[in-house]
Amino acid sequence: MKPFMTFAHATLALALALGSVAMPTRALPVVLSPAGGHTVALLAHDAHVHTEAFRKAVLLSDRVVPFKDAPVAIRNSSKFMTAVRRKVFSSTVSTFDYTPNSGGAAPLRIHARSGKSLDATLGDIVRHQTRDKSGGSTSEAGARVSDNEVAADAEDARFYPTTSDIRATNLQKKDIWVVEPSPEAGPANVSKIIHGTDAELKTLRQLEHEFERNPALKQAGGKLVGYVSQEVCHSCRAALDAFSEKYNVDITVHYLQTTGLPSSPVLADTMSEDSDIASKAGSVILRDVREKTAMELLTLPELAAPEARALAATGGVAWPDKTILERLAAAEAGDLGLPAACQGE
Repeated sequence: MKPFMTFAHATLALALALGSVAMPTRALPVVLSPAGGHTVALLAHDAHVHTEAFRKAVLLSDRVVPFKDAPVAIRNSSKFMTAVRRKVFSSTVSTFDYTPNSGGAAPLRIHARSGKSLDATLGDIVRHQTRDKSGGSTSEAGARVSDNEVAADAEDARFYPTTSDIRATNLQKKDIWVVEPSPEAGPANVSKIIHGTDAELKTLRQLEHEFERNPALKQAGGKLVGYVSQEVCHSCRAALDAFSEKYNVDITVHYLQTTGLPSSPVLADTMSEDSDIASKAGSVILRDVREKTAMELLTLPELAAPEARALAATGGVAWPDKTILERLAAAEAGDLGLPAACQGE
């Protein structure tokens, strides 16, 4: 007696035989990879853009700090600007490229800087220097951002280039979104700080926002490749895993190692066959470039000039375009191909 086969079984068997049924696929595990010269070149340019944004924010800010018998504008305070420069070159910067598997949506490039909005960051420095404890914590950790901070970060767009590239801002998590910083992500001996304003997390939330605006971006999954100026923390790693699983996205993050750094790397070290050596050397070089850029754009002579404030809304540097990205291939040969303002002396 032949086995009984229903119409549904027969249809499925025929479809499988014809290859017309695609079996569901799952995203690959998230890959974290130490990086060298290519990542240094890309992030150095991004850091320049963020530093230029801080320059404009300082020039247009009405905030003041105490100085002897009278308050002075923050741009005229050497102590304040030293703190700003330190904040600028120590924040994490990242660039992520998202490529959807479906041809119905265009790829996205998202830039991010860790921390609060520009004005909130300046305000934190003022409160710290004036020892005003009533203004709230200056910590950038936290699981939730306020409505005011969301609005302030969005307003920072006026300090950034206007292109098709996206700048990730602080966004409040919606119930339908999966990205959320988790203090439970690390092992027992790791601090349980929730990094709610980290560059990677801001990027993932921005992507969820873009998915909501354009469902075609997520219909068939995709690939997300990121470049980050330091190691991915446990909280962000958990967020990357959750995002990958929820949206069927293959994720690779190239990062620079900031632990156990060499004291005086040579440029060739970024091309080392040992990825750890190349990554650590690249981290030192990037920090040096960022410090020099901050010193050039955020110093008193430049900021205190009478015409500086009037010109604050003009000029600037754009996000890397295709030409600059093509030049990044030269980074693998030791030539960073950085903008002139990033080169230093």
